[in-house]
Amino acid sequence: MSTHTCLHIHCGDASARMLHDSGVPGNTLVWREIYIEGPVPGDVTEKDLQKIRAHYLSQSVGIPYDRVLQGTHARYETLKNAGSYDEVVLWFDACMFDQTIMTKVLDLCRRQEWLRDNVTLICVSDRGLGAYRPEEFPALFELRQHVDREQFSLAQDAWKAFTSDTPKALEDLLAQDCSALPFLADALRRFLQQYPSVQNGLNRLENQTLFAVASGTAKLNPIFREVSSHEEQPFLGDTSQWKVIYQLATCPNPVLRVSGPDHFESLTQFDPENYDQPTGNQIDQWDISLTETGKKVLEGEVDFVHLNGIDRWLGGVHLSGEEARWRWNSTSSRMQDIFSRGA
Repeated sequence: MSTHTCLHIHCGDASARMLHDSGVPGNTLVWREIYIEGPVPGDVTEKDLQKIRAHYLSQSVGIPYDRVLQGTHARYETLKNAGSYDEVVLWFDACMFDQTIMTKVLDLCRRQEWLRDNVTLICVSDRGLGAYRPEEFPALFELRQHVDREQFSLAQDAWKAFTSDTPKALEDLLAQDCSALPFLADALRRFLQQYPSVQNGLNRLENQTLFAVASGTAKLNPIFREVSSHEEQPFLGDTSQWKVIYQLATCPNPVLRVSGPDHFESLTQFDPENYDQPTGNQIDQWDISLTETGKKVLEGEVDFVHLNGIDRWLGGVHLSGEEARWRWNSTSSRMQDIFSRGA
């Protein structure tokens, strides 16, 4: 008797481990990417994109470039050769971290005609998949649904908009019906809020970090919990939070002050395959506080980008120099081109 074989694709090691322990049959592929950070240009070949992403991830997490590129290539090859499986099962959360990866993976599946009829999708919104217990995964597995043509088409359009060199492409997409992938629109709207704000040049995550510190929260784990509590769909890992703090404390005109041992930068780099979670005692070595400049930025008296310049990619958009052309206006909930007349 033949056995139905599955390839399960996750974007987190924690949920992949839970699935492995759950008894749900199949092999697991973890799509280790962070598309919400770093360059994701849409005007390059797939091979060049892999190299660009490997370079960014190598610099970001402190793993040798060749090893990152090898892992990136292996993921693509596994998906390209997924014809040996009866079914490819995609497991994702509703947050922008997962949803951006989902659009990329769906777009890759769409390009392989023989694979399209064998892709199923599971999306959860009540909590992150990594928070589920192994015994809960079989019931989730039974809820999977086949990905249809409309969903593939929307994923293709979303990935194209995400990698465009203008955020207006995402706004145009969001003006259309995105209900085929029910969590995608909110995730992409949240991503747009990662652009510098018109109010003070900080993005939403950076502002939430400064607000947490301004409220008297000085230790790292409480800051992480406080910032995450203001997210409708939490997407941030603790390492990413430490990276935000490090960047805000080491820019030319710092808005945060880190007091403690000199090796704080080590918290921002990790190997996802061999990660040892820092203990509470290790994390408690540092205290975070606002600088005088940070207080002025938080009050909107000065602009963070004007003080420090910017060199940041958001999908396919590269913001660089002494001004950020594209800003998020939280009052109108729209992107604003400050170089255009009448802005």
